[in-house]
Amino acid sequence: MRAERVDAFVLTAIECEYRAVVAHLEPGRDRRTADGAVHEIGHFAGHHGRLTVGVQLAGPGNELAAVLAERAIARLRPSVLLLVGVAGGRKDARLGDVVVADTVYGYESGRDERDAFRPRIKSWPSAFALVQRARLVAADRHWQRRVEPPPERTPAAYVGALAAGSKVVAHAESASGRLLAEVAGDTLAVETEGLGLLTAARTNPQVGALVVRGCPICWATRTRPTTPTGSP
Repeated sequence: MRAERVDAFVLTAIECEYRAVVAHLEPGRDRRTADGAVHEIGHFAGHHGRLTVGVQLAGPGNELAAVLAERAIARLRPSVLLLVGVAGGRKDARLGDVVVADTVYGYESGRDERDAFRPRIKSWPSAFALVQRARLVAADRHWQRRVEPPPERTPAAYVGALAAGSKVVAHAESASGRLLAEVAGDTLAVETEGLGLLTAARTNPQVGALVVRGCPICWATRTRPTTPTGSP
């Protein structure tokens, strides 16, 4: 098999996330299959030149994200590994905003004793250099120009903690919502793949990894947009 290498690899979990990512690539993507896993190779023209980008529609779940990210690292040797998609906004983030994880909490880890569940939260960081770049992008507020169609409210971007588990958390007063309020109150949003991606990156220190999420639903407003929102 011909050796390939990409500048960045983007993992997505569901179809709307995948479509939003590939919409930013140039026409003429190439599809590849390796060991049953399917990904596409395309190009992105940005401020830093033309980059070769791999994109995969993985499916949901931390476990699957970890396995496919590990495979992508071994096969395509990207310099940057991204997880891009949607999440449930919990704190500060409103409908249409973007949150970038400097840390992802594995909030479901713990010891279930007779009288109560005792959390033992795991946390993995995103790459420091990428988090620093994300802070500058959020502060410059130029990324909103890429959002199509233009939203009614100009979205904001936040950098902070995300929480990743095995379930979709749909309400602040659910059992998981109450647990997060108690033990991880700084969590900006909740999702289901970020911990897996950062676990793969943790064992491959040559790769910089970052989790980027848009908020299609916010616990505070309980509203949804009619179309997916953009990402920085």
